[in-house]
This record gives sequence, structure tokens and C-alpha cells, in this order.
Amino acid sequence: MYFYYYYYYYYYYYYYLFYYYYYFFYYYYYYYYYYYYYYYYYYYYYYYYYYYYYYYYYYYYYYYYYYCYYCYYYYYYYYYYYYYYYYYFYYYYYYYYYYHYYFYYYYYYYYFNYFCYYYYYYYCYYYYYFKYYCYYYYYYFFYYYYYFFYYYYYYYYYSYYY
Repeated sequence: MYFYYYYYYYYYYYYYLFYYYYYFFYYYYYYYYYYYYYYYYYYYYYYYYYYYYYYYYYYYYYYYYYYCYYCYYYYYYYYYYYYYYYYYFYYYYYYYYYYHYYFYYYYYYYYFNYFCYYYYYYYCYYYYYFKYYCYYYYYYFFYYYYYFFYYYYYYYYYSYYY
């Protein structure tokens, strides 16, 4: 009697032990495969976005300095022509002065001079406004770029250890 009792007892014991052992490794394999799949999935997208923002960063950097160079070029171009025309009208001012057209030309000269100064300061304001905008957008993008890669590095590190 005790023999059959112990026999069935160990039989069911090892049967359930085998069952739970099998169940445990099945789910262990399942979660391992799940983790492995999502790990490479996020790893792939991490590097995809990394190269995407890396490319965008240098693309924007190139165009930022291109437009700054253009602004400086246009500024000095305008500066040169402004003084060229200033000299030109100054010369004609004295020319007409000595030919007794002083009062007529005096009015025209100061009108044009006022116009040149107005245009010059308008351009200066626009130029420095644009330059400030470029710097602001550049540092904003720089901050966003490093924040993004810090976030993905943290997520990669977290997923690797947990």
C-alpha cells in the first residue's frame, strides 16, 4: 500500500516538476526572443535617427555659414557702393557749386544723402536681425540634437541592462 502511495506521489511530483520546468523554459525562450527582437528593432532605429540627425545637423551647419557668408558679402557690397555714390555726389556737389548751381544741387544732394543713410541703417538692422535669427536657430537645433541622442543613449543603456 505504501509502495503504491509513494509511487504515485513521486510520479505526480516529477510529472508536475517536468511540466513546470518545461513551462518555465518555454516562457523564458519566448521573452528572450521578444527582448532580442525589440532590442535590435530599437537599435536599428537608434542608428537610423542618429545618422539622420547627423546629416541634418551638417546640412543646416553648411547652409547657416553659407547664408552668413552671403550676408557679409552683401553688406560689404552695399557698403562699397554707398561710399562710391557718396563720393560721386560729393564731387558733383562741388562741381555744381563752382558753376553757380549750388542751391539746386544742395537740396538734391542732401535728399539723396538722407536716402542713403536711411537705406544703410535699414539694411544694418535687417542684417543683424537675420544674424541673430541664424544664431538662435543654430543653438536651438544644437540643443535639440544633443538632447535627442542623450535620450536614445539612455534608452539603449536601460534596455541593455534591464
